[in-house]
Amino acid sequence: LLEVTPTINTVEYDIGDCLFVSTEIPNFFRGANDYAEIKSLTIIDRSVDAPAMSVYLTTDSTTLGAINATADGADSVVEDVQCIIPVVAADFLGGANFTDTASVACITDPANDGIGCIVGSNGSSSIYICAILAAGAETFAVGDLTFKIGVKYI
Repeated sequence: LLEVTPTINTVEYDIGDCLFVSTEIPNFFRGANDYAEIKSLTIIDRSVDAPAMSVYLTTDSTTLGAINATADGADSVVEDVQCIIPVVAADFLGGANFTDTASVACITDPANDGIGCIVGSNGSSSIYICAILAAGAETFAVGDLTFKIGVKYI
């Protein structure tokens, strides 16, 4: 299980904005020619907003866009996208009868034994994560979002 809490800002985000710049997850891969299957993605949202988003994994450190600005990544960045994981507000459990201090989403596909995206190292041991807001306007505090990625090395 690999975990990252990216740097976000406190200004309101609009639909299509990058929630944070591409954030490195070092030592994601065991070697320069390694592959992994993404099994699950858990998102802890301490704002309890349950934000719909698309989560991108790439081996290119160049971001899909500036923080809190419309995603406008260069073609070379878009071509390096390894996996996109859509997250909708209904995926989150939080508030009354759940966790009052956070919303939590765990994305997986039990019918396929996990999410199933295959990602390759492309000569690096790191992978980068970025997310784009998919619905509504949202405001966060620093440290509100944590991502945990379950992987199976193949």
